[in-house]
Amino acid sequence: GIDGGYTPPFTEIRALGLTNGIQLRYMEAITFLRRSSNLDMLRLVNIKFVDGAAQVVEEAVLLPGLAELVFAELIEPIEIGLLWLSLDTPACSKLHLDHCPSAVI
Repeated sequence: GIDGGYTPPFTEIRALGLTNGIQLRYMEAITFLRRSSNLDMLRLVNIKFVDGAAQVVEEAVLLPGLAELVFAELIEPIEIGLLWLSLDTPACSKLHLDHCPSAVI
């Protein structure tokens, strides 16, 4: 960390955008987001979950500072809505959810 102490992995990430064919294991994505508590922007467009179907997790992933969230599945459905339901984003003021194949982002 800045003060020379230990900083857990991913906690310093402020903005993350993954697009166009990035493949993720769903539960690894959930774990990553849990460790990314300082995110203020998250953009997932045309990603693909592999090794297991998306599901709503029992304990929501808290992203307290996330102000902007973009989820889009424009090529194939990946149940991105289930990931959305797994997130707790109390500060989110910009939200874009899209699953229409003809949409443009």
